[in-house]
Amino acid sequence: MSCSPQDTYKVASVLRASDSSEAALRAVTNRAYYASYHAAKEFHSSLKSPGSVQNSSGSHEQLITQLDNPTLGKTDKEYWLSKGISKTLRIAYVHRISADYYPATEFNDKHADEALSVTGQVIAKALAIPFP
Repeated sequence: MSCSPQDTYKVASVLRASDSSEAALRAVTNRAYYASYHAAKEFHSSLKSPGSVQNSSGSHEQLITQLDNPTLGKTDKEYWLSKGISKTLRIAYVHRISADYYPATEFNDKHADEALSVTGQVIAKALAIPFP
């Protein structure tokens, strides 16, 4: 059995609607980010050629960098789509880092809601499907 980015997004959305505790908001953000990460990874894997990693390290930073530095020509519509996905994915990534690695800092509903919003955008762009 497999789990799609849409499935993970749905779980994040259900949790957001049912629990507004800070721990839940952090979990929502984590799940939302991973939904966007896997959708973006799927998109990147479908490109004719991979983007440039440049000096980035770590699989998450590398994917964001590759999407932001596509090796496609600028006339290819996927070039600009890749750059847009990178920028949106980075927002979700920043929220996920804050949620997961900085438990002593305040984390509120604004962060979780933005993570859900940008995740919907990444999924829609990356998988070319209508999404919330």
